[in-house]
Amino acid sequence: MIATTHDVVPVTVEENACPSEARTVVALGAWTALIAVASSWGAVLLHAHVHMQIGAPPLTGAVAWRPDPALGAVTALGVVCAWTLPGALERLRWRVLLVATPAIAAGWTIAINAVDGWSALTTPVHTEYAATAAAITSPGRFLHDLLAHTSSFNIHTRGHPPGLPLLLWALRPLGVSNTATVATLYVLVGVAAIPAVLLAVADVSGRPAARAAAPFFVLFPGAIWVATSADALFSGVAAWAVALVVLATGRHDRRGDVLAVTGGVLFGITAFLSYGLVLLAVVPVAVSAWRRRVRPLVLAVLGAAPVFLGFAAAKFWWVDGWRVTRHAYAAGVARRRPYSYFLVADIAAFALVVGPAAAAGLASLRQRGIAIVTSAALLAVALADVSGMSKGEVERIWLPFAPWVLVATAALPPTRRGRTTHALLLLQVATAVGIQALVRSPW
Repeated sequence: MIATTHDVVPVTVEENACPSEARTVVALGAWTALIAVASSWGAVLLHAHVHMQIGAPPLTGAVAWRPDPALGAVTALGVVCAWTLPGALERLRWRVLLVATPAIAAGWTIAINAVDGWSALTTPVHTEYAATAAAITSPGRFLHDLLAHTSSFNIHTRGHPPGLPLLLWALRPLGVSNTATVATLYVLVGVAAIPAVLLAVADVSGRPAARAAAPFFVLFPGAIWVATSADALFSGVAAWAVALVVLATGRHDRRGDVLAVTGGVLFGITAFLSYGLVLLAVVPVAVSAWRRRVRPLVLAVLGAAPVFLGFAAAKFWWVDGWRVTRHAYAAGVARRRPYSYFLVADIAAFALVVGPAAAAGLASLRQRGIAIVTSAALLAVALADVSGMSKGEVERIWLPFAPWVLVATAALPPTRRGRTTHALLLLQVATAVGIQALVRSPW
């Protein structure tokens, strides 16, 4: 297991200062208002017959109230988890915590998605990258066609680099070929993001902070899209890329160099899974600047270079792929989606993904390490938003960014953490169940 600098007293800013209850209430009110504005504005646009191709603004899909006994069962499960997880995870040994947390998260993810039946976990998988992987006969030919004949591929494939279709193609001989196995892969890699983020938080702010945030990584509303979207897999790979470089910034030995290079390799892979995920590099860059460490960043770049050069040797240059994708996107549904509305709606969708607990955590930020990580993640989200490259359909796209903002929950004041944690976790469950009950999502 990767060691962390948990024995070092974390540097904090006003660590013992306890914000007023009013600050948390204001944060939750702002979270609610943002979603209300995006929903109302979107409803007005739909009523005006603006063809945005989203039916439940700010989320994709359609409003469809679906009361079901299974919904009651998963709600009860969520309430039990919200009440018991903080204490249970607090008592676990650190290494056990790193394994137990993603395992519980996988169970919650599958449970809440299974409300609509087991097919709800696999049907979305069939129409995206798995279909493309099944049709690949030659990797070289696929890379050529992705640039030269982009429109011949489904919308998921032509909107992303070729990394995931090639990965699924390579895994087909190992049995990862049907929708069930691909969905399982998404879940397993998706929840693997949790120990990566916990290790990074422990490194910059200590293990107690990481333990405090752990329950929120399990019960975050974005779990709805973890089992049904390839962006969950992107999240797992990206999280380890960020975490390894962050860990490297806290070391001055050969192992730190290995962590930096390995993180760089994963960043290279991440860049060929989704173009926008290169923005997550701002997190380790921010931590490196705080710690005044340049070497890990240089080594990370050296680690990422062979991935880019390998694809370039196969006639797929990353920048060319990004340009082709940008042109195809601008010529498609983006033309009918108002930039000004989605500048707000995309952030509202992100707010739903991370849940109200993230807003409360941001209002309580005092620890410098957590503040740096969270601020960098919010900057990445802002850059992605203003780029206009994803106007709508972002609830799944935000999954790789969400954990690095959820770390703000570690900043909840210790004097109020017990009662606040239970209440916020219940709000997280309510948000997830509410979305699942009210919105029929394509993912």
